[in-house]
Amino acid sequence: MREIELRAAAVLARGGKILLVNHVRHGRSYWVLPGGHVEFGETLEEALRREMKEELSLDVTVGPLVLVHDFIPASRDRHVVNHAFRVESASADFRVKPEHALESARWVPFGELASLDLLPPIAEVLRQVMESPPKTALYLGRI
Repeated sequence: MREIELRAAAVLARGGKILLVNHVRHGRSYWVLPGGHVEFGETLEEALRREMKEELSLDVTVGPLVLVHDFIPASRDRHVVNHAFRVESASADFRVKPEHALESARWVPFGELASLDLLPPIAEVLRQVMESPPKTALYLGRI
């Protein structure tokens, strides 16, 4: 039996831009919210702080949960439940560590989100969350 993967992700924005990371897998380049998989015995918040430090050298303060969604591709070879939290960081400077699977990272203006290959395709939802944060977390269902 396959297992469901839990992922903690960061919604880190400042000055009309959001921090995204770029992955290249199976010949495809795409962008995602920074973060990563939750390890056994680790809370979502602990995982998110660890991943941001490991992958981007950023210390973050984890805020409220804003988005939850299931990522199940048409191939049904994966099932990832993403939990996206608003986070804050004292620094806007990050450094992609070469030992991690990231190709790059960058601050993306909200207006450019729709032009990126963003996985999952939640550009409009992210823009809305950044411009008008919801009072409770949004469950987007299967994406």
